[in-house]
Amino acid sequence: MKGVGPYTAGAILSIAYGKPEPAVDGNVMRVLSRILMIYEDIAKPKTRKTFEAAVRKLIDHEHTSAFNQALMELGALICTPGKPACLLCPVQSHCLAFEAGVQSELPVKIQKKKRGMYQL
Repeated sequence: MKGVGPYTAGAILSIAYGKPEPAVDGNVMRVLSRILMIYEDIAKPKTRKTFEAAVRKLIDHEHTSAFNQALMELGALICTPGKPACLLCPVQSHCLAFEAGVQSELPVKIQKKKRGMYQL
């Protein structure tokens, strides 16, 4: 369908139909980049494939809706940008970034410098 991207399609398929499809948004990429210590630049479109592949390996085939929604919620409430609330995190014991003390470094997102009109 026109206007339906991979995130929306994955969310609909997993939440409404119970299909084991990834619903990867910014929150999910942030959570997984920290849990799995993925240092790929999330600003690059190809990186989404890395996170979709990770979700496909981890997704609970019996509870696809709950799994995807839990990842999204974890990113929205606990595993937030900048200073995550790691001490409140229910998956802290599985988080490689927390274990290494680098949770605030992830996810990697390299911003392109905006060029002014007269800069070359």
